[in-house]
Amino acid sequence: MKAILSIYVGYYGTLTNDSPFLVHAATANHYFHGSYFPIGGSKVIAEGLLGRVIENGGNVIVEAEAEKLIFYDGKICGVRLKSGENFYADRVVSAMGVKNSLKILP
Repeated sequence: MKAILSIYVGYYGTLTNDSPFLVHAATANHYFHGSYFPIGGSKVIAEGLLGRVIENGGNVIVEAEAEKLIFYDGKICGVRLKSGENFYADRVVSAMGVKNSLKILP
């Protein structure tokens, strides 16, 4: 029974003994009623943010393959594309998913 009740523990980031029951109940309730996923996949979230980035002076690069993330002083400060171009910024946002983002870490 304990194993069944702790099935969602990975979603709230603590061990079972450290998690308040209310957090477990809220998470379980969410899944009992069906979880949600954006129609069109997670990329629609990034697409929805593009306008705001551009409105605030940011650059958006799409359909370009990233080769690696560029770090300075322990922080991400840019991206090198496979084409050899480097782009530097105060903030870098990846819309390629965690798995692919981890692949281009130095």
